[in-house]
Amino acid sequence: MKVLNIAFDLDGVLVDIMKCFDRIIWEEYQTIQLPVNQFETKTDPYLDEDTIWECIQQAMHRVDEITIYPGATELLEKLYDLTGEPVKIITARHPKSLANVTHKLISERLCTVPYELTLVANGSKAPYLRRYDFMVEDRRRTAFELANLDKKVYLINAYYNQPNKVYPKDHPLIKRISGIHELIPHAEDFVKEI
Repeated sequence: MKVLNIAFDLDGVLVDIMKCFDRIIWEEYQTIQLPVNQFETKTDPYLDEDTIWECIQQAMHRVDEITIYPGATELLEKLYDLTGEPVKIITARHPKSLANVTHKLISERLCTVPYELTLVANGSKAPYLRRYDFMVEDRRRTAFELANLDKKVYLINAYYNQPNKVYPKDHPLIKRISGIHELIPHAEDFVKEI
């Protein structure tokens, strides 16, 4: 029997919610997001953390405006065709009340195949990856945590996950890619026999 051996983060990997966030903060506050090399959001002019979080939640509710990354749907379809198994998506959601809009985004915009969604409010994604050897992620700290547990991580290259004081070099089990589309020709590598 063939099973999937890869799981996916959602935001920054399969979909781009931040373009929608950028539109909201410009429309409502005439401010822009500043590129930083950490997984955080800073704006100019300054918006406080509560306002930023409200805008992110607004963006999550604008399902029809969220960008699906090139190749995301194609890769998920190809993996499902190879195994007949639902694709695994693990994403952080605070609060979990965003579960319904997250399912709507995936089922109406991203996935044409069955999927299994795990929402992580706080904590690690590692417990949900026991049977998977591969993960596609965009957050550097999460990538290192998983690589230190012997998971092979594809890290989507982004301005916010560059080397820094905490992680000056990439882990040997982390491979940077420019986007999810790069994995399409390698779909069969993410299937295993059991």
